[in-house]
Amino acid sequence: MDKPTQLEKDCIKYFRGNHVFDRLLRGFREKFSSYGYFAGTVVLRGVSVEELEVLEGFFQKNFHGQKSVSISASRFEKVLKGSRFGDISPKEVLELYFQEEMAGKKELKEAREVEERRRWQQACKELAGQYEKTPAATWIGELAREEGFCYPYVWKRCREDVKNNRERAENVKHASVGEREMQATLEFGAWIVNAFPCRHGCVEYLAVFAARLTGNPHAFDDGTRDGQFLWQLVQWNHVQRGVEAVPVGREEVQAGKSGQDEERCDGGDDGAEPRANDGEPSIFPALQKNRLYLEAGILRDDVSNDVMLSGILAHGADESSHAGMAGFLAEGDMVRVPLSVIAKWRRVACPRNEIYIVENPSVYAMLCGKWKGEKSCMCMNGQPRLSAVLMLDLLAASGIKVYYGGDFDPEGLLIAWKIRRYYKGEFAYWHMSVEDYEKSKSGKSISPRRMKMLGRIKDDELGGTVEAVRHAGVAGYQENIWEMYQ
Repeated sequence: MDKPTQLEKDCIKYFRGNHVFDRLLRGFREKFSSYGYFAGTVVLRGVSVEELEVLEGFFQKNFHGQKSVSISASRFEKVLKGSRFGDISPKEVLELYFQEEMAGKKELKEAREVEERRRWQQACKELAGQYEKTPAATWIGELAREEGFCYPYVWKRCREDVKNNRERAENVKHASVGEREMQATLEFGAWIVNAFPCRHGCVEYLAVFAARLTGNPHAFDDGTRDGQFLWQLVQWNHVQRGVEAVPVGREEVQAGKSGQDEERCDGGDDGAEPRANDGEPSIFPALQKNRLYLEAGILRDDVSNDVMLSGILAHGADESSHAGMAGFLAEGDMVRVPLSVIAKWRRVACPRNEIYIVENPSVYAMLCGKWKGEKSCMCMNGQPRLSAVLMLDLLAASGIKVYYGGDFDPEGLLIAWKIRRYYKGEFAYWHMSVEDYEKSKSGKSISPRRMKMLGRIKDDELGGTVEAVRHAGVAGYQENIWEMYQ
């Protein structure tokens, strides 16, 4: 601000001469901040006799006996103009009194955003040099251009950091604290991007990954702020592979819930159509989040995420044969294979170049005992887990024909139809005809709510069976016809 004139000095001296003017001008400053100009009415409550006399002297009005006084902006401006300080505007009075330029909330917000973007660009510029020639360079470049999948989230997070630090500071001049937070947030994101296990062709448990980066195995748990940040970066990694982002909305529907429960989980297919890796609508939306984490080399769920196999040979990235699977094939035994093992496979092989997949463990066990590895077999055990979906990908990539048989209830028929839609290789339903259903019938009725699931199935080959189930209203189970499987 320019050096005040003598008249301005006298004006400020006058208004600082009594505390009541301080209360009045602070009220008008708040009004100015709201309106963006000098306006509104300030109400002074609990005014003393001495303060009333000061106000009466300035405004030339009798306030005697009043406990509160209302002063409008228009009255203040009129009285000020008629006084010896008439050449000074009300806005200038506020600026001189508080030693700051008056601006409305909109102007302050715009100025703050300009400053925040300046700091943002400065932070990106500094990191660009630090992370040059690393995978994070692409991420930082997108942020600097204010574009890309992660930009909206990271920009919002950094602004929140700046805002929180500004509120903790004594005044806006201490906003440099927010600058340090912004820099730290961007650097943390770049560090995560470069540390993804997929960069090294391996997989790592989420807790181990979190502990390695932060020292806290729960740092990236669902519901935490850093967990949200990691999820954004995992999706960014997915987008970098040239695929549209997957808008996973529902968290981890209990994929894999099996058996003949009255209200079995249907895999979370509630009509939403997230995008899958191949650009087609996702068949198993409940698995998408885990799948995207696995693309980055991070395992979120492994202990309970496995698939039952028999008669399978597997090969790793270097084409070496998996000795364990070869041993089980030689012995004709079945085996449960966890997700962490399947994630390392690049190719599989099956006798006769075909595999028989069933829904229920009991049927699977009986088939494995009969075939002894001469035919390949796999068990979904209800809704497909990520491990089973990855196996389907490997089977398709290896040119294996799939024969699938499941239960004759709404959930079982939905699973069969979804697997047919998902599988990219040769596929055939196995003992799922109307005749098979008639032989598998049980006495268990299907509730009206579950029966509505049948309306989702759009498959000509399975259509007759769907209509038969709808007409009969009872479920049919594989266990009732297992001897028909050859």
